[in-house]
Amino acid sequence: MVLLIDSLTNFYNPFLMDKMILVVPFKLNKKEGFMRNFMRVLSVIFLVTFLSGTAWAKTYHWKMVTTWPTGIPWHQAVLHFADTVSKLSNGQLKIKVYPAGSIVPAFQVFDAVRNGVAEIGHDWPGYWKGKNQAFVAFASVPFGMNNVEYSIWLMFGGGMKLA
Repeated sequence: MVLLIDSLTNFYNPFLMDKMILVVPFKLNKKEGFMRNFMRVLSVIFLVTFLSGTAWAKTYHWKMVTTWPTGIPWHQAVLHFADTVSKLSNGQLKIKVYPAGSIVPAFQVFDAVRNGVAEIGHDWPGYWKGKNQAFVAFASVPFGMNNVEYSIWLMFGGGMKLA
């Protein structure tokens, strides 16, 4: 009998990209009894799960460029987002926030992410107007929807078909 053990932590943790499958040649010995064989299987499963979740865990460091300077509330919201991601990923994804002008000028966040200068960006879609006219619809429109109405339209009103 061959025992295939797939680490369960990889299934639940998208930051562990290396899928680990351990193939253990396992021979059931009827003389030793069910309990001894069961304990062997259980100990191998425990070891694989423990090692894949701790010893082989990778840490990813991302740069986040923003349009916002450090003195406004949007910058604080971005810092909170980065901290929340770090906590939810058990420290495996760490985002360093760079305010406007640190790496790229404030209105070049979109291009910086597209060109690989940073992995993630935070700004306002109205700044992308020159990239594609469709982006303007996702920014402020006079007498347009607020953030809740906009989210409802995206999810339930057919907005995602246009996106």
